[in-house]
Amino acid sequence: MLRFLLLGAAAGLALGACAPQIAAPRAPIERYFSVIDPGGEGPRAAALLVPGCDGNGPHVAFAAEKLARDGFVVLTFDYPAAYGLDGDCTPAQTATLDDDIVRAAASLRGHNGVDPARVHLVGWAEGGAGIMAALGDPTRAGRIAARSAAAFYPVCATLSAWRIDVPFLMLLADSDGGAPAQACIALTEGSKGADKVLAIRYGGAAPRFDVDAKAAAWRFWRRGADAFNGPVRDAALGDLRIFFGVPKTP
Repeated sequence: MLRFLLLGAAAGLALGACAPQIAAPRAPIERYFSVIDPGGEGPRAAALLVPGCDGNGPHVAFAAEKLARDGFVVLTFDYPAAYGLDGDCTPAQTATLDDDIVRAAASLRGHNGVDPARVHLVGWAEGGAGIMAALGDPTRAGRIAARSAAAFYPVCATLSAWRIDVPFLMLLADSDGGAPAQACIALTEGSKGADKVLAIRYGGAAPRFDVDAKAAAWRFWRRGADAFNGPVRDAALGDLRIFFGVPKTP
């Protein structure tokens, strides 16, 4: 059974059939890995961040910096730049994203000082759906070997079915009837491993609630009206830290 929370605005497989038409990526993806290593003693937890089709904007960097301050080694995979996207994407253009997430996770596990048993994944929008698809395939999931994963407002409508074998946190926007959020709930209910999913719906928040004015000026940005909600962004990042087992600060 899917665990479910609805929070106020101030709070906290199988892919659909779509034959690839464009081969991606068109450059070695390792060029598009960005690593933050905060240093520290002993094996450390790590997080692989996968943005939406608008790329590695300031909102993703903000989350990366927060996780790095918590001691995580962070690798961000800017696949839109690797694939030559301009802010929008189709399933055909991201046809290799699942496999590239596997490669990025392997690179992160091999980073000096990373504990391979404490690798977590975080995705945004289309990137969130990408990590869902990758973890929903048993072979890919085994190669990724994630301890847990989370997704900010994933585009669940691109998936026709799902299965999950690791703890998974959905950070969902619940404004205007919550159609995108409801797509994720419907996808998860009845899927194998639904009891491993915690879905948090932030009441009154629109997708991309963590995209402030600075992030919206990102060169790939073409997403319409401002949806930034600072309290929800902060609540969601707090819920993410709790889910990943970050100790509370005094």
